[in-house]
Formats: sequence, C-alpha cells, structure tokens
Amino acid sequence: MTAGKKPLKLVRNVAKNPFSASFNNDQWGYQMIGDTKVVERTEIPVEFKDGKVSHRTVVATLYDFTKYEITTTSVSYLNGSEQAASSTVTSVPFSQLEGKEALFDAHRALQELGGTPPRLDDISKVLGSPRQGIQAPKTATFKQRP
Repeated sequence: MTAGKKPLKLVRNVAKNPFSASFNNDQWGYQMIGDTKVVERTEIPVEFKDGKVSHRTVVATLYDFTKYEITTTSVSYLNGSEQAASSTVTSVPFSQLEGKEALFDAHRALQELGGTPPRLDDISKVLGSPRQGIQAPKTATFKQRP
C-alpha cells in the first residue's frame, strides 16, 4: 500500500448470491465483475434492538468504466430474515457525482483485482474537464475497525 492511500477491502472469491443477507465478512468489499466493472458490497445495520441488528441493508454499488456509470442496488432485510423486505436500484453517470473519491477508490480496486479500466485521464475527457476531481484524494487518516 502506498502512503496516503486508504486500504481497500478486495474480494477475490465470488459469492453465490451477491445480495444474500447471510454473507460472512469475507464477502464485503470490492469484487471484479469484468475487466472494466467492479462492485463494492457493504452492509448497513439500520436498527439495533437489545444489542442486535434487527434491520439491515445490503448495498451493491457497481462501477461500470465502459458506460461511465454507477448503479447502486440496496436490499433491506428485517429481523435477520433471508427474505428481502424491500429493494431499490439507482443509476448515476460519473459526470453527476458530487465527489470523486469513491470513483477513484473503485478504479484503484479494479486495477488491484486485475481489471483494466480506462486511465483516469481518459475518464476525465469523458467528464469534460481535465482530471475533474478524479485525482487521488488528499492524504487523510483512516481508522480501521476492530
């Protein structure tokens, strides 16, 4: 890892069901979907009852470096159930992103997983301005969770 870059959680083993509520911790993070696509999966505990999660959401964010688009799918589960209670899907072109740090992280994760996304300079041309915020974020301190 280069100084100043936050560590990325890379997933090299593919899960059978990318939206399963019963993933183990090894399935959360960035996973290569194709040479130019990477998905980041996260789990969001929404509500706690007696110290236990009673509602959680699985979020899969697909970064497509061919379409220059991000598609986010969220699936909510209640009370530890495997049955989805609700889901949503949204798509946003790279050009409409407020901040570019997540895009930069996804690009780096895809490269580290063996993918071949376009160069950041080429992506900037599509966005219409030179390196429009796609450069590496300024050095920051990140705390790792225990």
